[in-house]
Amino acid sequence: MGSVTIRTPSSTTILLVEDDKGFRPILTNYLVSLGAKVIECRNFFQAKEQMARESASLVLTDLQLPDGDGFKLMAEVRKHQSASDRNVPVIAMMLRPAVFFSKHRAQCENESFKPGKAAARRVDAVGKAT
Repeated sequence: MGSVTIRTPSSTTILLVEDDKGFRPILTNYLVSLGAKVIECRNFFQAKEQMARESASLVLTDLQLPDGDGFKLMAEVRKHQSASDRNVPVIAMMLRPAVFFSKHRAQCENESFKPGKAAARRVDAVGKAT
């Protein structure tokens, strides 16, 4: 598996939705080191509230959240983007993708979510994926 290098412009705002209190600061620190502004949310409810207050250039979300799931969040992002006429890329993360995809294959396909290389292409909408 290859690596992806992300270069973000200083104006990039990333909405990070991750319920794991150990992993969230690691991701935040890394994204900030790349020059991004990061808005942290612990769950679906916080993310939904935050989207009403401030727009993001990219949403990075866990698919398995304690009070909802990443698919519901993607639907909320799509609602907000159609209202603002902006295309906001969403990158979904999960601990065990093979198990998740076997259970949610149809939903993943409906959301045009594909693992691996597709995620790197979506990053390119905000920064440069190499």
